[in-house]
Amino acid sequence: MKLIKLSIIATLLLMLGCDSTDTFTSRPYICLTFDDQHQSIFTEAYPLMEQFGFAGTAFINTAFIGANNKLTWDQIDILVNNSNWEIGGHTLHHVNLPELNYEEAYEEIYLDWLALVERDLPHHSFALPSGHANLEQFSLISEFYENIRTSLNLRHYAPINRQYLGYAAFQTGYSADIIKSRIIEAIENHEDLVIIGFHSFDAAENDQITFCEPEYFQEILEFIAEIDLEVITLHQACELLGN
Repeated sequence: MKLIKLSIIATLLLMLGCDSTDTFTSRPYICLTFDDQHQSIFTEAYPLMEQFGFAGTAFINTAFIGANNKLTWDQIDILVNNSNWEIGGHTLHHVNLPELNYEEAYEEIYLDWLALVERDLPHHSFALPSGHANLEQFSLISEFYENIRTSLNLRHYAPINRQYLGYAAFQTGYSADIIKSRIIEAIENHEDLVIIGFHSFDAAENDQITFCEPEYFQEILEFIAEIDLEVITLHQACELLGN
C-alpha cells in the first residue's frame, strides 16, 4: 500500500512538471487552519473533516462569537470536545495590530486569550490578523501564546520556529489543484510541515478574498487522505517539530 501511495505521488509530480521522481521518504504533517469564526466552518467544513477523522485549528475573534453568520460557543465546544479541534487566538476584534499603540494591542490580545482560558479552551496558538504585527507586538503575543502563525507561505523544517509560522491560504478563485500542488511541492522539498488556511465556505458570508467552494475543500481532503498524510492540529505539530 505504501508503494502504491508513493507511486501516486511520483505520478502527480510528473503531471505537475517536477524534475524529481525518486522514492520520497518525506511525509510532511498537514495542519488545516480556519480563521475568523465563519458559521460555514461548522456547517460546511466540519462535516467533511469528520468524514476523514481530521481535526483542525480554528483561530477566533472572541468578541464576534455568536454574531450573525458566526460560530457560537456551543459549536466551538463541539469542535473541541467531540472532535479534538484546537482553538487559537486572533485578537478580540480582528484588528490591524500595527495601527494600535501598546495598550490597545495588549487589550486586544489579552482579552481574547482570557476568553479562551475562562472557557477552558485550548490557548496555545495565535494567528496574526491579516498577518501583521510589529516586533514589540510579537513579543507581547509570545507572553500568552507558544505558537504564532503569520500569513507568509513559508517552508517548515524541523526544528520549526514555532513563533514564526507561515501558511498557504486558500484564496477566492483558487481551485483545489493549487493547494494540492503546494502539498506535492512540500513532499518534493522534504518539508516537515504544511499549514493550509481556510476562512469561509459559504458565498453568502461575503468573504470576497478567501472563499472556498465546499467541493474544492472535499477534493483537498480526499487528496490528503489518498496519499496518506497525517493531519494534526497546529499545537500538536509544534510540540512534535518545534524548537
